[in-house]
Formats: sequence, C-alpha cells, structure tokens
Amino acid sequence: MAAHRLPAARWAWITALLDPSRVGPVGAQDKCVEVLVVVQDPAEYRAAIDAWRRTATVVQELPPWVALAEPRHEVPDVPGTRWYTGIVPPDVLLRLSPAARLFIAAWRDRQVAKERPGQGLPWDAPGHLPPDRPAGRDG
Repeated sequence: MAAHRLPAARWAWITALLDPSRVGPVGAQDKCVEVLVVVQDPAEYRAAIDAWRRTATVVQELPPWVALAEPRHEVPDVPGTRWYTGIVPPDVLLRLSPAARLFIAAWRDRQVAKERPGQGLPWDAPGHLPPDRPAGRDG
C-alpha cells in the first residue's frame, strides 16, 4: 500500500492544530480556522448567517447576535457582520445581550491552553496515582 504524502502547507496546518501549547484559533498562512461572527442588526441575523454559510461552515449559533464559523478559504466580507479571532472590542460587547456576552466569554475561555498537573504523564509516574478502581473490584 502506497503512503500518502501531504503538501507542506497542509502538514504545517495539521501540526499546528495538534500542538497542545497553542493558544487561540489555529491558522494557516493568516487564515483562521474558527472565527466569531457578530451580526450588527439582529433583525438581519438569518440573512447574514445564511450569507456566511455560502463560504464557511457555521458550527455554532446564538441568534440573533453571534455565531462561530470555519471559513473554507478566505474569511468572507458579509455586509452587516463583523468577525473576530480574539478579543472583541468593549463597544461591541456592550451592544450585545448578556447571553451573547456569555457565549463570547466561553469561546474565549476555550482558546486558552489548559494547565493540568501531570498532563501527558503515565498514571504511575512519580508523585501521581492511578484513578480509583470501581467499587467492588479487587486487584
């Protein structure tokens, strides 16, 4: 069976995606994999998000203000929307509902690398214990 070879640019993107120390969205050549889309007029939410769907995969929504999208190529220029890969300006946040602000806060928290003691170590590494056995099971 012949091995498949990935183009260098694609391999770099996959390597970045798998890097556990990476903070924030993963990009390939300044192309972000996931962007936060903020709709400026909630009455136009459905039309704006449908326009994003033509060139991106919308992976999560909180109508009528925000959505997360993964552009297939370039980030689209959709009138009536703004998109972000990191910090959302305070003036934008203040216009949004509390639920939309919570959605954005959760998205930002997901971008931060987690600090977990013993991450990647075997269970019996010095200073660490394996998880407890289920009740009623011996040795």
